[in-house]
Amino acid sequence: GAINGLGLVNEGVLVQEFLDGTEYVVDSVSRDGVHKVTAIWEYDKRSVNDANFVYFGMKMLPASGEIAEALVEYSNSVLDALDIVNGPGHMEVKMVTTGKTPGPCLVEVGSRCHGGEGTWSSIADQCVGYNQIGCSFDAFVN
Repeated sequence: GAINGLGLVNEGVLVQEFLDGTEYVVDSVSRDGVHKVTAIWEYDKRSVNDANFVYFGMKMLPASGEIAEALVEYSNSVLDALDIVNGPGHMEVKMVTTGKTPGPCLVEVGSRCHGGEGTWSSIADQCVGYNQIGCSFDAFVN
């Protein structure tokens, strides 16, 4: 195999199915298996310069409505299935529009806060007056 950017030999490949639909982020905090969604974001991805998935931005969605309710229900079931019972959760979910089973489909999930180094906390503060880091702290201290 070819040498990758880390100077290591690529010995395998991972193939992921293309999921047609809008991608969302669901951020949550869990304590003792009770999950609370702190924010739902919608990605704005576009095709630019021969790249199909360039991030242009994100917008926060209201916590009500058909899409938000489906995302919350789905994210809670994912957290339960993975036995994530305490701490922050960050997942990316596509609302698939085609295929045998349209609806939410997991892209990735992590038992962590949104973004590296807390970069989204100040944006969430401006949008809703709280952020996932503070909610995680409050869940265990208050």
